[in-house]
Amino acid sequence: MRDRTGEGFKKFISISACHLTTCFVVLELGAGSALPSLLMSTRPDPPSLIVVTDYPDDGILGNLRRNVDRNRALVAAGCTLECVGYEWGTDPSELL
Repeated sequence: MRDRTGEGFKKFISISACHLTTCFVVLELGAGSALPSLLMSTRPDPPSLIVVTDYPDDGILGNLRRNVDRNRALVAAGCTLECVGYEWGTDPSELL
Protein backbone atom coordinates (compact mmCIF):
# COMPACT_ATOMS: atom_id res chain seq x y z
CA MET A 1 0.00 0.00 0.00
CA ARG A 2 1.37 3.39 -0.97
CA ASP A 3 1.72 6.14 1.64
CA ARG A 4 -0.14 9.22 0.42
CA THR A 5 0.42 11.40 3.48
CA GLY A 6 2.77 13.72 1.62
CA GLU A 7 0.33 14.15 -1.26
CA GLY A 8 -2.50 15.09 1.10
CA PHE A 9 -0.29 17.51 3.00
CA LYS A 10 0.78 19.28 -0.20
CA LYS A 11 -2.86 19.59 -1.25
CA PHE A 12 -3.82 20.95 2.20
CA ILE A 13 -1.07 23.59 2.08
CA SER A 14 -1.98 24.72 -1.42
CA ILE A 15 -5.70 24.94 -0.58
CA SER A 16 -5.09 26.71 2.75
CA ALA A 17 -2.65 29.18 1.24
CA CYS A 18 -5.26 30.27 -1.31
CA HIS A 19 -7.45 31.63 1.49
CA LEU A 20 -4.86 33.77 3.26
CA THR A 21 -5.16 37.51 3.52
CA THR A 22 -2.90 40.08 5.08
CA CYS A 23 -4.84 40.02 8.37
CA PHE A 24 -3.64 36.50 9.24
CA VAL A 25 -0.81 35.51 11.53
CA VAL A 26 0.96 32.18 11.00
CA LEU A 27 2.85 30.27 13.68
CA GLU A 28 4.91 27.31 12.48
CA LEU A 29 5.94 25.04 15.35
CA GLY A 30 8.91 22.75 14.81
CA ALA A 31 9.64 24.48 11.53
CA GLY A 32 12.82 22.57 10.62
CA SER A 33 13.86 24.37 7.43
CA ALA A 34 10.68 26.55 7.45
CA LEU A 35 9.83 25.77 3.83
CA PRO A 36 6.02 26.20 4.16
CA SER A 37 6.42 29.53 5.97
CA LEU A 38 9.07 30.80 3.57
CA LEU A 39 6.82 29.98 0.62
CA MET A 40 3.84 31.69 2.29
CA SER A 41 5.91 34.81 2.93
CA THR A 42 6.54 35.28 -0.80
CA ARG A 43 2.88 35.22 -1.86
CA PRO A 44 1.36 38.42 -3.26
CA ASP A 45 -1.15 38.33 -0.35
CA PRO A 46 1.02 37.08 2.53
CA PRO A 47 0.08 36.91 6.20
CA SER A 48 1.02 40.06 8.09
CA LEU A 49 3.20 38.06 10.50
CA ILE A 50 4.85 34.65 10.21
CA VAL A 51 6.69 33.24 13.23
CA VAL A 52 8.79 30.13 12.64
CA THR A 53 9.95 28.16 15.67
CA ASP A 54 12.07 25.18 16.53
CA TYR A 55 13.86 23.76 19.53
CA PRO A 56 16.24 26.38 20.98
CA ASP A 57 19.41 24.44 20.25
CA ASP A 58 22.28 26.39 18.64
CA GLY A 59 22.59 23.97 15.73
CA ILE A 60 18.87 23.56 15.03
CA LEU A 61 17.89 27.19 15.52
CA GLY A 62 21.05 28.39 13.77
CA ASN A 63 20.12 26.45 10.64
CA LEU A 64 16.56 27.80 10.79
CA ARG A 65 17.82 31.38 11.17
CA ARG A 66 20.19 30.96 8.22
CA ASN A 67 17.33 29.71 6.03
CA VAL A 68 15.16 32.66 7.05
CA ASP A 69 18.01 35.16 6.52
CA ARG A 70 18.89 33.71 3.09
CA ASN A 71 15.32 34.21 1.94
CA ARG A 72 14.48 37.48 3.68
CA ALA A 73 14.90 39.50 0.48
CA LEU A 74 12.08 37.47 -1.10
CA VAL A 75 9.54 38.22 1.65
CA ALA A 76 6.60 40.19 0.27
CA ALA A 77 5.89 43.73 1.39
CA GLY A 78 3.61 43.86 4.41
CA CYS A 79 4.82 40.54 5.80
CA THR A 80 7.07 40.27 8.85
CA LEU A 81 8.99 37.00 9.19
CA GLU A 82 10.39 36.14 12.63
CA CYS A 83 12.47 33.20 13.87
CA VAL A 84 12.15 32.17 17.53
CA GLY A 85 13.38 29.30 19.67
CA TYR A 86 10.62 27.46 21.51
CA GLU A 87 10.72 24.44 23.79
CA TRP A 88 7.49 22.45 24.13
CA GLY A 89 5.83 22.90 27.51
CA THR A 90 7.12 26.43 28.09
CA ASP A 91 4.99 29.57 28.07
CA PRO A 92 3.98 30.24 24.43
CA SER A 93 2.83 33.84 25.05
CA GLU A 94 6.14 35.28 23.80
CA LEU A 95 5.74 33.66 20.39
CA LEU A 96 3.22 36.20 19.05
